[in-house]
Amino acid sequence: MISGVHTEVVLVASYAIFLTTVAVGLELLARHSHKRSERYRNSGFTYFRDRDAWECPAGQQLLRQETHYERRIIHYRPRAEACNRCALKNNCTDSNEGRVLKESPGFVDRIGTPPLLPRNIDSLAPVGRDYSVG
Repeated sequence: MISGVHTEVVLVASYAIFLTTVAVGLELLARHSHKRSERYRNSGFTYFRDRDAWECPAGQQLLRQETHYERRIIHYRPRAEACNRCALKNNCTDSNEGRVLKESPGFVDRIGTPPLLPRNIDSLAPVGRDYSVG
């Protein structure tokens, strides 16, 4: 007994604090890792807000193809023929349908410009588009 508290209670409380600290640490590490992977997913692609389109490293435009409002995901895709004849295809995608970029509707508003891409202020001018659902 330590100051009227049983040793087992102190050990259990210490273990609970330790486990909570480990859980918080793992959660922070997972969030950091997720954010890093999100940054590299579209690396090399440039987003043009005024056209609501991406451009690949080979210069092909990926236009908006689908919008899933329930899942809050926008799909951007180039013409399949362009990807299939591209010299960079092996480094980009294995799909015969072309590369697909998936973004949430507010990604440009959240981050301004996709990370690791050249920032071109003129191409990111606001266009007044409202992605809200409802």
